[in-house]
Amino acid sequence: MRHALKDNVKLPIYKSKYLFLNSYNNQIWPGEKCPGLVKIEENMSSENNAESQWSSVHVCVLSSSAIAPVLSPLLDRQLGCKSVVVIATRDNAERFEFLKEVLNNHHIDAQLKVISSVFDIETLRQELSELLVSLVDERPLVNVTVGSKPLSIVLHEQAVVLDFPVYYLNTNDQLSWFWPKHQPMIELEDRIKCAQFLRAHGLSVESADSPQMR
Repeated sequence: MRHALKDNVKLPIYKSKYLFLNSYNNQIWPGEKCPGLVKIEENMSSENNAESQWSSVHVCVLSSSAIAPVLSPLLDRQLGCKSVVVIATRDNAERFEFLKEVLNNHHIDAQLKVISSVFDIETLRQELSELLVSLVDERPLVNVTVGSKPLSIVLHEQAVVLDFPVYYLNTNDQLSWFWPKHQPMIELEDRIKCAQFLRAHGLSVESADSPQMR
């Protein structure tokens, strides 16, 4: 039996442990497995089941220019990141090692996920869906601040489907939540030192006598 998934309508209860959402035509099925479908937990309600403590796992996009919107939330003690999956294109994947070095110095584990293209939307949707489904037990925080518009939009889309928290870092260092709704903004700490910022861009600092540089 097939049911249309509409706004403000609770998912029906089935005996099976999972429902499956087809993101292409907004249809759901009860059952064990359906080709091309994303598995989501039964009776998922983001606004009524908000967790009191955020996950220590993050997902973010690696930018070739804007590193601060990626690095700041990962270093912020309020969010308590312990590991992150960094999404990158083939063109800028080599920059991941610089970011990883900075994060490892803060005892944050970093893993790389290379996507095929940011122009093929269906392939992008499939790759990001598979990535996020593999992290469903961690329910990571997803950063959509940087990246191309198609990448950010699809990442947001797939994260919300799985009820993962989605955030955006404003230019005033306030973190806003796209999902769940009605979450208060978070004022991030200023924890990025100049040497860390430069190293994340692949540059080295030979002398760091000033505390602001270390």
